Amino acid sequence: MTTSPNPTPEPTELPALTVRQPWASLIIYGYGGVLKDIENRDWPLPRSMWGKRVAIHSSLKFYPEEWTAARALIRSMGLEPMEIIHAPYGCVLGSVVLDRDVTASDSPWFFGPHGFVLRDPVALPAPVPARGALGFWKWRMR
Repeated sequence: MTTSPNPTPEPTELPALTVRQPWASLIIYGYGGVLKDIENRDWPLPRSMWGKRVAIHSSLKFYPEEWTAARALIRSMGLEPMEIIHAPYGCVLGSVVLDRDVTASDSPWFFGPHGFVLRDPVALPAPVPARGALGFWKWRMR
């Protein structure tokens, strides 16, 4: 009797990036059918991270100015802005692929000076509490 090989297991550890709310949720879940496709940073995405899947972690702290900015941006896209809702804080929401780093983009989400181009978001079945960090850090899935 032959057995088929085991399917490739999901990685148990991913690089992670902490993002303030509501931006983290907009990356993973989107709003009004629109996903956030750029994550803005003051530093360039290292080439070693291009094409890598990373976990998106929502920061623990509530920043009202981030919600104000997101609502204004969504309004500029012709969508009815979201209310400040309960969003998961201090959790890994899912993952995305970091495609590349750009210093200019037509995306309405780009503010620069560097934009990490995001693709292929995958939400976890439920947010997973985790402690974040600045820059890239390792998240171990349980």
